[in-house]
Amino acid sequence: MVTPRVARILTEAMVKHLPPSASHLSLLDVEGKASEVLLKHRPDLDITRVEGAAWAVPAAEFDAVTAFDDDLRGDLLQTALTALRPGGRLIIMATNGEPNAEQVQVLERHGYTRILVETGAECPLPVGVLMRGEK
Repeated sequence: MVTPRVARILTEAMVKHLPPSASHLSLLDVEGKASEVLLKHRPDLDITRVEGAAWAVPAAEFDAVTAFDDDLRGDLLQTALTALRPGGRLIIMATNGEPNAEQVQVLERHGYTRILVETGAECPLPVGVLMRGEK
């Protein structure tokens, strides 16, 4: 179980991985767990929240898809890839585990490029795994 403070720190670590925007950034937040913290740091976000495994969202509609405390599930990865615009980013923060090569391979197998897998945050010990891939 992650404390609220650690959850906030991990969510804040996701902010630096959001794409830059000129006026607004269209963001799809899976389960809505990251929205509140992300919006405090990026007021340019236009956030859509979805829940469950199957979302009815338009294809190529979003600049970024975020998921907090989620695994690299195939349904999440495929649906997110469909929802992302070309060059859009998937950003997943897992609160447990450590970065490893298998996470990179899973993202590659689902069609993501420019993949980054790293420790989520240092507070003061390493915690979480940040996984990012682009369409």
